[in-house]
Amino acid sequence: PLAPRTDVQYARVIARAFGDADPAEFDAAPAHVTEWAESERRVLRHALKDRLARRGLDATRLTDTIPAKYEVKIHKPNPTKDAIAAFEAKAQRYPVKKYRPFFAIMLRLGLRAEEVLGLERERVIAAVEDGALVFKRKGGREVELPCKHLRAELERLLTFKAALPKQIEAQRHIIETQGAAPSWEFAGQVIANAERCTQYNMLNRAVKHCAKLAGLDPALWSPHKLRHGFATRMHEDGASMRVIQEALGHARITTTQRYVQVERGDIAKYMRGG
Repeated sequence: PLAPRTDVQYARVIARAFGDADPAEFDAAPAHVTEWAESERRVLRHALKDRLARRGLDATRLTDTIPAKYEVKIHKPNPTKDAIAAFEAKAQRYPVKKYRPFFAIMLRLGLRAEEVLGLERERVIAAVEDGALVFKRKGGREVELPCKHLRAELERLLTFKAALPKQIEAQRHIIETQGAAPSWEFAGQVIANAERCTQYNMLNRAVKHCAKLAGLDPALWSPHKLRHGFATRMHEDGASMRVIQEALGHARITTTQRYVQVERGDIAKYMRGG
């Protein structure tokens, strides 16, 4: 038998990788596992071997698809001020209207994608009335940010209904019992009636499509790059790194420094005799 802490850790890492699905039904590990740290992937391999061996199954075929070595990522450059302006101009006229509030919240409030998708309806209603948005940061910590400049976008978000499921029978049942799509409980339900990872993937595709429409390279854009754009814009407006750090919710200011795009013109402006 496993030690209690090991058992809990194995269950947690398998749930993180496969959700509620049975790992034995998979021929390969989910794609997002390749982005995990090497130590986490090692734990997942051990967890799968233990879980399937207890059922008399061989996990070798599945664990072989989990990369053993950590691949160093090449960080994509942060968006410049001109690129941010071009993206925002197109985002305000994006053809699929339900994505417009999400773009605005990430660009002008600096929230992570999971923080936006997890916004509770009651908190958004209170933010429209009070001018301050209370939400949960990464790790579950509650914070409050001023949002008077986003009141119109938050009101627009409240006008959308939750997306209907893909299955025709499920759609028919909702329409027959409720007459129409219900109001959303979490903002991500506006994008899709599915798991959070599916909502993120759809939001990611919309960001890349919007970047393409704006004449930008879609490969360099993602929901998190809009957060980088928020940091760069705050820096351009004269905010100190400490203020930007608090707005982004970073524990270390060195993390914040990686978010800010410093251009050659900014350097020349402060160089004596430049």
